[in-house]
Amino acid sequence: MWRCAVREYAEEFLGGSEDYGSGPIDYESWPFAADLARGLSEGQVRADALGFGVDPLTLATDLIVTVSFDAPIFDRLFARLVDTNSEGKLVRAQATLGAGSRQFRLSQAQHCALHQPIQAAGAAALALASRGRGAL
Repeated sequence: MWRCAVREYAEEFLGGSEDYGSGPIDYESWPFAADLARGLSEGQVRADALGFGVDPLTLATDLIVTVSFDAPIFDRLFARLVDTNSEGKLVRAQATLGAGSRQFRLSQAQHCALHQPIQAAGAAALALASRGRGAL
């Protein structure tokens, strides 16, 4: 599941292609994946499973997770965040904390969960992450 998250970050946040060619992906030699894995092992990146969500219309089941980054590794890995990707527009926080760092505030999470066109699992992830943000 971690490798799926790595691919999604590269595609959704950095605008990477979903075409990785034929054969398995070599995550160890892919710099972005290796940096994320190193951040995870060093405690600069934390991943937590929050639960499962089921979309009431499609019955699609999603594993709801949150990934927290220390600001320096986030700034380095996501210095080239895209505004849009092949699936739509990237929602960003407006508050800047310093050298490019951005913090997604509780009020923004609640607004997105309640008022933006978002999948049920995404809204649940925002709500659960907002409730547990002190631990995250």
